[in-house]
Amino acid sequence: MPAYLFVSGLILILASAALAVRLIWEMTALTWREGPQMVGFALSHLLGALPFLAPAGLVCWLVAMFVVILVRLLRRKPVIRTVWMMFALGLVVVVVLALPQGFWDRVFVDRLVNSPKAGELLVTAAGEGELAP
Repeated sequence: MPAYLFVSGLILILASAALAVRLIWEMTALTWREGPQMVGFALSHLLGALPFLAPAGLVCWLVAMFVVILVRLLRRKPVIRTVWMMFALGLVVVVVLALPQGFWDRVFVDRLVNSPKAGELLVTAAGEGELAP
């Protein structure tokens, strides 16, 4: 793998993972403590669109890596384990970023129910059309 692809991929994966951690924190722990959140609002006003460009760049990098991997496989050349691991890690980060807040609400429903803001959270969920049991 060319060094520029490795370095750019590493930077995009780390930046996207940091964004994912921040957004998941807002959708879970901060919501439990403070009530419904406008997820990403404070972050976008603090740093602008910059943090949100990393996932878009990561998707472009994944497409480029898919092409590189496909070409190597078609030429019957080996793909080193590091390339596979970075590609898989990038996919995992993109999938985690794509999970909606409703997913986290369902995973941590016991925390939401026991939250001091449970009433607000219930009204918000109903307002957003969260009808699933």
